Amino acid sequence: MTLRYQIVALLALAGLLFACQGGPASETEPLATVPGSNVFESRGKPETVPVNLKYRLLETPRVGQTFDIELTVVSSVDTPSLGFDVAPDDGLAVDTASATYTVSGKPANSPETTVVSVTPTREGRFHLHVSANVMVEGRILTRAVPIAIQVGRGTLALEQMGEIRMDEDGNRVVSLPAETPAND
Repeated sequence: MTLRYQIVALLALAGLLFACQGGPASETEPLATVPGSNVFESRGKPETVPVNLKYRLLETPRVGQTFDIELTVVSSVDTPSLGFDVAPDDGLAVDTASATYTVSGKPANSPETTVVSVTPTREGRFHLHVSANVMVEGRILTRAVPIAIQVGRGTLALEQMGEIRMDEDGNRVVSLPAETPAND
């Protein structure tokens, strides 16, 4: 295989992996669909960012109805500032009053809990992106956690990206043409 085909194959694989990010939930990604005592915890290396995030749904997500997600942020070190920011996917609306939360002067391992109100605008699978922030030695460190939320019973479908073509050697290649802006 020539270098050109190796590069094309790597780009195609990267494109497929990128396209699959919005696909069905995998076994490693918890999918928040129903309320209950299930508490999901963020994963990550605690020595890199000394903040952890836990969340749970308090209600079942339904189109057009606001439901609440309980967020708990915990720092493993004493911190002068601890908080989070929330950014919803298209298809979710977040109450602006609960989109940002900050508290001052938290001792290590003391949890800070709040509730975020979310309203789905349509059925589907969406992510609520939560950034947990902690100030350590004058620097703000952040751990980003996507919360996968399934609204409704609709089946999840993969959207095909690119075209499958055959190269000169008879190998299948996924072609992901670049989109160029139209010149007006």
